[in-house]
Amino acid sequence: MTIELLYAVRVAILACLAGLLWRQSARECWAFPAYLVAVVGYEWAMALRPDVLFTYEWYLRSQAAFNVLKFAVALEIGYRVFRAFPAARARLRLIVLAVLSVTTLAALGAPHTVHLRRLLLDWEPRTQAATIWLMTAEALLIVWYRLPLSALQKDILLGFVPYLTVFNTLLNVLRKLDVAEGWPLDLVSTATSACYLALCVWWTYAVWRPRPVAADAIVSSDLRQAA
Repeated sequence: MTIELLYAVRVAILACLAGLLWRQSARECWAFPAYLVAVVGYEWAMALRPDVLFTYEWYLRSQAAFNVLKFAVALEIGYRVFRAFPAARARLRLIVLAVLSVTTLAALGAPHTVHLRRLLLDWEPRTQAATIWLMTAEALLIVWYRLPLSALQKDILLGFVPYLTVFNTLLNVLRKLDVAEGWPLDLVSTATSACYLALCVWWTYAVWRPRPVAADAIVSSDLRQAA
């Protein structure tokens, strides 16, 4: 990641967090601002202590934490949207169980005694895939059952799924080519950073753009009745 992309991502995340606070929309998915705070907090910490945090070991640790938070975002959205609809909730529960089972088996099947750079390419696509599957399944069930979904929740899913798909695809390309260092890794890192910046800009736009009052009122009313 270039220094310009790094600062641009920080600015976009801070603007998104400011929008969540100003619009008081963080309560629609508390795990989402927690994820953003974790990302920008790690970026600032890394800038202050690059000698300690700018390593593959800490990068893997941070990615593991971010993956947990991304999965938490998917689970919270699923809980909020599906909790009042028993049939849809039962199907989502089965999907969550299946995703967790497959991810656990995939993680156990990954090599554990390789270099950290290889570990990134072997483990990261497996864990990212779990979030992609869960968010995609949620979106399909929401459309199938025509469930009420807030604008922010929809924007989170619409942002995460394409980005994670691109990121996972690029990591799999590196893994297939057996490239864990050099210019191919630098190129993929820059490309994924640019995609992540686009994702943060999308979220910032989504948070700050004017919301249709009537549509939000209908969704809020449905959620209150369901509760």
